[in-house]
Amino acid sequence: MLANSCFSSAGWFVGPRPSVVDFAAFDLVDLHLREPQLGAAVRGRFLQLVEHHGRVAELAGVRECLASDSRHKVV
Repeated sequence: MLANSCFSSAGWFVGPRPSVVDFAAFDLVDLHLREPQLGAAVRGRFLQLVEHHGRVAELAGVRECLASDSRHKVV
């Protein structure tokens, strides 16, 4: 698990603003959280990644995309 020191003080993986790394991590965590067999395990074991997922999900543009019909279904 990532230590607190791996996140910037702003809560992103690299630097003061979200980067491609944050979106890549979001996508990976999102796939696991949306899968019924994995979601509870991820939430119970990787709290920092789940919190990071929530921060990315609330970004302008991301929030709207997640709420839209164009969001990909879990395969």
